[in-house]
Parts: sequence; structure tokens; C-alpha cells
Amino acid sequence: MLRLNIIPEHQKKEIKLKYFFDHLKNFFEVIFFVSILYVIVFLILKLILSNHFIATIESTTMLTKRTEDFSRKVSDINKRVSNVATIQEEFIYWSKLIEHIRQNQSYDLKLDQISVNKNKNEIVFSGNAETRDTLLNFKKKIEDLGFFEEIKLPIQSLLQKNDINFNLTVKIKSYDF
Repeated sequence: MLRLNIIPEHQKKEIKLKYFFDHLKNFFEVIFFVSILYVIVFLILKLILSNHFIATIESTTMLTKRTEDFSRKVSDINKRVSNVATIQEEFIYWSKLIEHIRQNQSYDLKLDQISVNKNKNEIVFSGNAETRDTLLNFKKKIEDLGFFEEIKLPIQSLLQKNDINFNLTVKIKSYDF
């Protein structure tokens, strides 16, 4: 088969140019649509990432608030424990002192009052002893306890022989009863 090309030369050039431009146009259309697809995908990814970022910021903020709450609670508990420790350091076991005194008290000596003045480090024992020997024996036992350094017994108490009302004043040396 024979092909004849009777188209003039300038039209041949136009056809070639048209053919080239059609291919070029198709190529750019494909690039344009692919670019639009990429833009859409990137926009969707940007939305997803920004939502994830916002969620992360919110959870971090909540975690920080919870941590601050826990820190505040721990600080309050530490203050309370510190207050309790301070109170316990200042606590004196008066019951142990009374137990020691009770063990050293004879039955013919009656204590009516025990007055404690912590500022003066002083205790005053008031009561009644049946005899002078009972009172002196009680004074000796108080001295032997070792908690007191100065024991004062008024001379009037020693002048009576029986039924003696007394006020025995002692200075506290140590609170380690």
C-alpha cells in the first residue's frame, strides 16, 4: 500500500505542533491532577497532625494539672507531718513521771496536787504525810530518780512530827522520764 502525503508543508508543521501541544497539555493536566491529589493528601495529613497535636497538648496540660495537684497534696501532707513531728518532739511523757512517783510513794503519804510549770522547769508536789520519816523517805526517793536537780522542802514541814501538810518543789533536770 502506498501512502501519499499531499498535505502542504506548513500544515504538516502545524499538525506536528498541534500534536506536540496536545501531548504537552495532557502531560500538564496529569501533573496538575497529581499535584491536586498531593495537596489534598497533605491537607488531610495536616488536619490529622494538628488534631493529634491539640490532643497531645490537652493531655499534657491535664497531666501537668494533675501533677500540680499531687504536688500540692504532697506538700500539705509534708507540712502536717512536720507539724506532728514538732509536736512529738515537744511531747513529754508525764504519765511515765507519774508512774515513777507513784511507785516511790508509800501508802502513808497522800499527794493532793502535782503542779507543773514548764517555763520554770519546776514541779510542786502538794500533799499530806503521816510522819516526818515518810516525807523524808519520799524526798529521798524523788532525789534518787535522777530527773530532778534541786529539791526544796520548806523547814516548817520538817518541824512537824505527824500529819504534815507539805509543798515539795523540785527543778526538772531532764524530761527523759
